[in-house]
Formats: sequence, structure tokens, C-alpha cells
Amino acid sequence: MVLVSSAERNYQERIRLERMRDNSNPFELAEEKFQKLFRLPRSAAFQLVSDLDDQRLDEGFIPKHLKVLSALQFFAQGSYQAAVGQDNFIALSQPSVSRCIKITADLIVEKLLPNCIKFPMTESEKLIAMTEFQELFNMPNTLGAVDGTHISIAKPSINHPTAPGNLFYNRKGFYSINCQIVCSAKGKIIGLNPNFPGSTHDAAIWRASTINHFLKSNFLSGERNQWLLGDKGYPLQPWLMTPLMAPTTEAERAYNNYALNDDNHYDVEIQDVNIVVEEENQDFLIEARQIREELIQTHFNY
Repeated sequence: MVLVSSAERNYQERIRLERMRDNSNPFELAEEKFQKLFRLPRSAAFQLVSDLDDQRLDEGFIPKHLKVLSALQFFAQGSYQAAVGQDNFIALSQPSVSRCIKITADLIVEKLLPNCIKFPMTESEKLIAMTEFQELFNMPNTLGAVDGTHISIAKPSINHPTAPGNLFYNRKGFYSINCQIVCSAKGKIIGLNPNFPGSTHDAAIWRASTINHFLKSNFLSGERNQWLLGDKGYPLQPWLMTPLMAPTTEAERAYNNYALNDDNHYDVEIQDVNIVVEEENQDFLIEARQIREELIQTHFNY
């Protein structure tokens, strides 16, 4: 019997993966199989590879389309990097998958984010956004809708000097980033804030967000008929319409259920949030209530 050393087995495995990799072209997969693996239409993934064209993707021996697709598969499945690398259509080692994910993610942020995630700033952009909400949801003067979503992460170090792991443990029982997202009436992301750990409340993230400060500045400059929509996790402001805590009329219920999809969560926490807002911005709160009441009577009092 010939004993094969561990080093020899690793070498043979590496050669096997390299041959699989070099002969692999996932773009030749059937469309249904491709979308199941990468969660994007083949044409969109091909365009992404083109849009991310950069010298960093050309470095090394791994074809750039496989670098991007290995990252896409990881993003799509949220699985272990080793499992992505063992896929017959990717065939990369775990360290290689890790490098591909980092390069692809960096390029997406650098090249796509500035052009693809844009909050409406000009008058024409605002008009388009408000027209879409009016036509699709009968909501006037609405620029977007805001909410938080928890992105699961590996358990961070409890002993980190500035961001200990317990800060990332959310109310749902797992470690996460609480990412604030603003979307248009058609579901396009137009604002993103992924800078807060999972234990941070949506309202606290909102108060610190640049979009909140931007809309407040616009309001103080005289633009008083533009707002976002938020659920009960957010404070009522003249530039942020939220559900009524206890609707009593048909118009109020229509406003809650139709316009804001009232789901009645955060009731206890929101009372505390609104107390803080009342103390800090009583005048804003009074005006916000007036704006909301006018909105309800004008558009939902059938």
C-alpha cells in the first residue's frame, strides 16, 4: 500500500479544484438554475461583472466572472464560504472565496453605490418620487418609506474595546447590524445606513441619520409639504408621517392600514420615544400632528 501524505492530498485537491474552476462557466447554466444559485437573472449578473470592471478583479489566476459570481452566491445564500467554494460551478478554496467576497463587496460600494442609491435631492427628482407615491398609493407629498432590517452577522467579540458583542445582540435573539433603508414607491433603495449594531432602536438610528437632518433642514427652509413614511418604530415629525397609536375613525383606520400598513409593533417602546420627542421638539410635534390630520381628512375621509 502506498501512503499518500497530507501535503500530497492537499496538492491533488488544489489541482482538481483548479481544473474544475478553469473549465467552469456558470453563465452557461440554464436560466432557472442560474437564478437559484445567484438570485439574479443571468443578464443582470453579466452586467454586474461588466460594471465592476477593475484591475483588482484581473489580479491572480481566478477569472473575474468567477470572483464576482462566488461573492454573489455567498450573498444569495448566506452560507459558509467553504460551501460556496465546493460548488461544482465555482470550485474555489475557502480563502479564495473570502478574498473574492471582499473584492466584490468593495467594488460594489465604490462603483455602484454612489450612482444606484440616491435620495431625491433636486426638485425634479422629488417630483418624480412624490408622483409615484401618489399614483401607486394615493399618498401625496411622499418621497419614500423608511424602516430598519436586521442583517445577521457572526457573533462579535464580547471584549472588543469600542464595539463589544453585546451591542449587536438584537431583540429577536441574534447578532446583527440594524440597517436603516429608505425605498421609493417602486421598492428601489434610495437611502442606506448600515452603521449601527443590532441593539440600536430604529428611532435612534433615524435621529442620527443624514436623511433626517436633510429633511429637517428643508422643512426649516420652507419646504413643508414633503415627508417620508415610517411605522410605529419612528417618532412623528413634520417630515416623517407615522401611524396613529389609537385610530378611532374610518379615515384614521384607512390611513393606518392602507397607507402605512400598520402592524402594531413597538407599542411600549414608542411611547418612550414619543415622550423624548415631545420634550425636545414640542413645536415640531404639534405641527406634525396638524399635517397628519390634514392628510387624513383630505385623502382618506371617503
